[in-house]
Amino acid sequence: RGVKDPFRADDARATLEALAAEVRRADGLNGLNAARDGGASTTRERSVGDSTRRAGEGRDGKAWETMELRSSEGATARLAYAVKARAGGGATLTLRTSEVDARGSDSRNLLLHWGVQSRAGGEWWSPYDALRAVPMNSRAPDGKSCESGFRDDGSGEQIVELAIEPRDGDVASVVCLIRTQDCKVWYKHDGRDLVFDLSGAIGAVDSPSRQERRETPERRREAPSAEAPPPPPP
Repeated sequence: RGVKDPFRADDARATLEALAAEVRRADGLNGLNAARDGGASTTRERSVGDSTRRAGEGRDGKAWETMELRSSEGATARLAYAVKARAGGGATLTLRTSEVDARGSDSRNLLLHWGVQSRAGGEWWSPYDALRAVPMNSRAPDGKSCESGFRDDGSGEQIVELAIEPRDGDVASVVCLIRTQDCKVWYKHDGRDLVFDLSGAIGAVDSPSRQERRETPERRREAPSAEAPPPPPP
């Protein structure tokens, strides 16, 4: 009969049957591979990056990712964040909130309640002790954390930028929550504190020696505030 004509009924049927057989063979190979690998996928502990999505590179050259925040009362917000290595050592963590629903509380003038952690994790470590500087107008509500205010960026969103420049300690991550001014709403991610691993960015650029760091004047470091601390997060 020569070359098959796919527009003829008999030839078209034969072509479809051949394709179906090929699909069955592929499915069979996939099943064998799954059985060989144990028939189940592996699991791992979740991190912030597991339930975030990449938002792309902004005009500022930063690679932004986003996540959804929720409080125990059902208040919601969207958070975009970006991590960037600093030329002189350390890293910059930028947080930007949008679509803030505070369930009756003031959705403006949000506060970042934050600390740092070592590579081993564990308890919060006060940024006043661990870092060379904290943002202007920050306060220390207790001995393990710092509170820094978000500012309006002019587009209806709120932003805060942290310069993570470790002093002599082993700083690897920032751990935080976001709260309203009246302390009634504490935003978390999947019911947990937000943890941002900065170890890769902090170690990406050679930093000055510890002696050079000691001789360099500190910037933006303020004395801990004597204000009464807010109630602990729920």
